[in-house]
Amino acid sequence: MTNGHWADRRKKEEQADILYSQGKTEQADFLLGKQLHPDYVPVNERVTGKEPQPPVLSTQITKIINDWHTHQLILPAWFANNNINWVISGHITESEFLKGFNDLLHSGLAYYVIETPPVVTPPVVTPPVVTPPVVTPPVVTPPVVTPPVVTPPVVTPPIDDSINTNMVTQQVINFNIINGRAVGSIKFVATNNFNPYYYNKEIINLVQFKTPNGVTLLVKENRLRFTQTELDEIISYDESVQENTRITVESFVWEWIDKPAGAFSNKYTIDISEKEPPKPTTSGFMSAGVAGAIAGLILIGFIADHKRDK
Repeated sequence: MTNGHWADRRKKEEQADILYSQGKTEQADFLLGKQLHPDYVPVNERVTGKEPQPPVLSTQITKIINDWHTHQLILPAWFANNNINWVISGHITESEFLKGFNDLLHSGLAYYVIETPPVVTPPVVTPPVVTPPVVTPPVVTPPVVTPPVVTPPVVTPPIDDSINTNMVTQQVINFNIINGRAVGSIKFVATNNFNPYYYNKEIINLVQFKTPNGVTLLVKENRLRFTQTELDEIISYDESVQENTRITVESFVWEWIDKPAGAFSNKYTIDISEKEPPKPTTSGFMSAGVAGAIAGLILIGFIADHKRDK
């Protein structure tokens, strides 16, 4: 949610307060979007002209809203625009709000931002070497010169964060067009070539749904996270294909944080239809020609949107 959205929301609330004070309750309700809630009662059907007081929110609900305000919690825009406003105004119960929120967490559409504290290496302190003076009787001897002690610098090995297209494999489990929707699953597996640096780090799966003549219908973003003990993930899809009976699904696996153009896997392509089983084909990103260039532009657009949200 951007600062511009909240400024617009506050402006509407100020206008609504003026309308309420003038007795224009219905106009104020429509300005705030209250008529969209299924429990909304029109002004002419209400027993009293008084607006119900908003409920006092629990500590748990208040923390979720505060975490979202401070960007520690990422929520889909539709959930932030609707469900948060509804639970604040009392149009839905806290249990209804928590059910929707927990479903988003389970599906990965909502997630908390994890900040990794910097690693501080204490300086290496070498105590000085003190050589006691040599005292001899009357015999004069040349002074003893002790060479300075040179401590070699501490060399920190560089971090290996390299990426190659052999780190993740993709495998279609099932994929068909059912009642005008592309329904299916893809299994992602971290191979023996997977760089351990990326364990427990989020990487991005982008899926494009395209018509046979190359028109993009939809681009879907998902998050993957592999660990040393959990080397595979399955992502399911259920998306409208706008009455097409045959489409092509293109799947990409990318790093998002440091090198947005880093590919963990070659582009994975699946041809699907209503009656035939899915037909997977695999090709490299650079050999994909125009399709590869389009995929690159789509990825750059996702990165730009991500940075603007930050």
